[in-house]
Amino acid sequence: IRETLNGAAIIHYENGPYLPAKGVSKPISFANSGDTVIDNLASPGDFGMDSWAEGTYWIDIQVPRQGSMQAAVDTADRDPTESWKVSSVPPEPPVKKI
Repeated sequence: IRETLNGAAIIHYENGPYLPAKGVSKPISFANSGDTVIDNLASPGDFGMDSWAEGTYWIDIQVPRQGSMQAAVDTADRDPTESWKVSSVPPEPPVKKI
């Protein structure tokens, strides 16, 4: 059975030194089969930022039971595959040795 599912992506921001924690919910739609790619799922503009501020970000995907689904889906909070940190200090450039 091929269906289009609808849900929400909640993008969380926390641990920033200058801004309070915040979450932004965005509606999402995707096919229930094959690899799921959702373009532009999160951007700094979702938080009113011009660029990613220092802190920790993570995405929570919530899909209520619908169509032929047996149960609702709510991804684990702070899943490492759906999380990233932004540092105020850029990483050192790689050093190439010959």
